[in-house]
Amino acid sequence: QDLAGLCERRCSPVETDAIAVRTFDGIALNEFLLFHGLPSGIAPRVVLQGLDPRYAGEHFGRLFGQGTYLASNSSKSDIYTKPDSGNGLRCMLVVRACLGE
Repeated sequence: QDLAGLCERRCSPVETDAIAVRTFDGIALNEFLLFHGLPSGIAPRVVLQGLDPRYAGEHFGRLFGQGTYLASNSSKSDIYTKPDSGNGLRCMLVVRACLGE
């Protein structure tokens, strides 16, 4: 995938309740679409390499301990974004997450 202009695309609403219930070996995956706010400068790296809990909290602290913070409301993840110095845009990822049982 071409990542040029990754954070400059227009935003559109995301229906986070739209994932169908999926199972693996008869166990519900408890799958959700959740939000993850991050500084726009590191978004391309995260898209290519994935979320890494070892780096969690480097930019905003570890209020609930070390880990990758995801939220069901974008307004909660928004506080972890930083505007790009050039264009002022912010980045937020929509993450498909399995929460288990």
